[in-house]
Amino acid sequence: MKEYPLSFKAPLINAIIDGRKIQTRRIIKGVSPEDFPYVGSFDEDGSIVFSDAPGDAVLNRIQAKIPYGLPGDRIWVRETFRPEEINCTRLNHFRAEITYLADKQSREVKAHMEHWRLWLESGKNKPSIHMPRWAARIILEITQVRVERLQSISEEDAKLEGVESPETEREEHDYNICPACGGTRLYMGGSEAGAVFDCDCLKCDTNKKRFMHLWNSLADEETNWNANPWVWVIEFKKLNP
Repeated sequence: MKEYPLSFKAPLINAIIDGRKIQTRRIIKGVSPEDFPYVGSFDEDGSIVFSDAPGDAVLNRIQAKIPYGLPGDRIWVRETFRPEEINCTRLNHFRAEITYLADKQSREVKAHMEHWRLWLESGKNKPSIHMPRWAARIILEITQVRVERLQSISEEDAKLEGVESPETEREEHDYNICPACGGTRLYMGGSEAGAVFDCDCLKCDTNKKRFMHLWNSLADEETNWNANPWVWVIEFKKLNP
């Protein structure tokens, strides 16, 4: 079993904690889309196994290593963090380690430990990229990995990505989510008699559309929804601390 760090934004962190998010999609880097003619399985060494054509017995192995692990491996979640959010046992252990190592290490190590000591005293936030393994509060176990095009996501899988439910009424309009109701579920309708009433807009608002909006809020032009890139689909379960 191996462990890999992976960063998540705050809303998705909450979805993981609530158990609503058990999938994540990440761009496949360094591999041309032409290398993925058909979705396949994984060999024991972590390479992707594809068939040259549906039903063809000839296998084409593409050595594109998965940077996030295989089923059974674990992911420790990187997130924006501050001292008071860290488990007391781990934090106290680290404080003790700082004190013990203060006079026993090289100048570089001392400077590193002093940096963390000052941060502990400051109580300030640190970006997720700087989170060390000892500070992680969320551990995930990978249950499945596959490859697919971004737009191939199903309605059910979009829900498993932890998007805000279409049944949630938004207070502010966002017409990227829905051009009719702005994601608020309701829009103003009218009758022939001139009466104005609210119309329910669930029909045009879906988990997939909300996932598309979430993805585009984090992507650039080369990796957005319209580019339809190949992605790793990582399914996981949250482990108890």
